[in-house]
Amino acid sequence: MYLTLRIVFTILSAICVAIAIPAGVWFNFTATLICAGLAFAFYLIMLTCKLKHESLNPAQSEEESLDGEKNEQENSSKDK
Repeated sequence: MYLTLRIVFTILSAICVAIAIPAGVWFNFTATLICAGLAFAFYLIMLTCKLKHESLNPAQSEEESLDGEKNEQENSSKDK
């Protein structure tokens, strides 16, 4: 569940960042600040979901990090 929420809040944060500049051009500087504030809020919520996910599933988080390291080692050995 937390993984899905992390993805959702990351996408919402990216959308707010993408809208910030056009909102400032079309409306005013306040709209840019609102979009930037929302992007930062979504980012903080995403980090909270990440920490909760890692605290509930510490073994799974360690496996995911080890899998990432193994994949990097396999890719570097294939390149040689």
